[in-house]
Amino acid sequence: MTSGTRRIAVIEEGVWTPTITFATPGDLSVTYSEQLGKYIRIGNLVFFSGTAGYCWPAPAGADNLLAVYQDGGSSSWGAALLLDVSTITLTRIGPTQFEADDADNLVAVALDETHVLCCYGDAGNSNRLTATCLSIVDGVVTVGTPLQVAAAAVNGQSNPVALAALSATTALVAYRDGSAAGIGMVAVLTISGTTVSAGTPVQFHGTEVQWLALSRHTNFLAVVYFRDEAVDDDAKMYPVTIAASAPTVPVVGAAVTVFAGDSTGIQAAGFSATAGLAVLLKQGANYDLVAFPIEISSNVPAPGTALVIEASAQAAPSLVPIQGEQRALLAWQTGSAGNRVRGAVLWTDGDTAGKGEAVDVSEAPASYPRATAFDDEF
Repeated sequence: MTSGTRRIAVIEEGVWTPTITFATPGDLSVTYSEQLGKYIRIGNLVFFSGTAGYCWPAPAGADNLLAVYQDGGSSSWGAALLLDVSTITLTRIGPTQFEADDADNLVAVALDETHVLCCYGDAGNSNRLTATCLSIVDGVVTVGTPLQVAAAAVNGQSNPVALAALSATTALVAYRDGSAAGIGMVAVLTISGTTVSAGTPVQFHGTEVQWLALSRHTNFLAVVYFRDEAVDDDAKMYPVTIAASAPTVPVVGAAVTVFAGDSTGIQAAGFSATAGLAVLLKQGANYDLVAFPIEISSNVPAPGTALVIEASAQAAPSLVPIQGEQRALLAWQTGSAGNRVRGAVLWTDGDTAGKGEAVDVSEAPASYPRATAFDDEF
């Protein structure tokens, strides 16, 4: 992959086989079916694919990557696999189980170099929204006590939960309230060590939402994206701010339309207080993959000129910001070339977006890729 004058060489690819064990010793024996996953490493960039569901890679410092996933072979339990990337060869540690029931619609985000926050629907508790913080110290994953964030059931197959770290101790979670006709809700999470506490959820949209995404812009500003099921499946966004005087209370601004038309697979990345990027699939005769630069003025976001990344793409894309730069890494399943996974660097300049050279990162068909970037060198 090339971005400007940088060239990134493929270093390694391989497989991993999760074996799930409880984090707490004792008479907690488990059974599982063998699961097979595949990773492809390009520099400090790692793509995951395989049979595990809801796989979210989160960088944990410069040398560790925590892959948090739903283990489809062990009753869909929540599990975390630690990968040491300090050398050319990835070293696997674990996995560690953090949820004994089905961890549905799992999402995860790195808070700092030693903590990763997970949110999911706990099937053992009526699929209510739950948060757990994991810490990584000297190659050991410690599981915090799960917290029920809301009484709402998070259900649906189209990204009903989105999560963004605002700081090392604060995060924002947006979710589809399955107990209230699928309306959109948002809540502030506060983290101390591995202990999570939640503020009172606030409604951001009063009718059914799907395909939620969040972008972090400052410690006090985020943008929540979604598909409006009640209005032509349009892609829309709301700014969400947090006042220093009321740090657990999100304040929702006015809705802004990103794309007026049938949208799916929405992803977002925040670059700064004034810039971001949104990516979505335009449904129609084809699934065109399109990027929208987002400009923010006085905490009000506005979409810029659309950039078509690929016509007839497939599956939900994965978008992550590159630290310290106004660029993001995009991974998606192409609709051509045998449904391979592709990657490209995107950037914004005011109300326009640009794209670097796209490169196939898998030689065989793959779907629902996830990508993460460790630093500005990937």
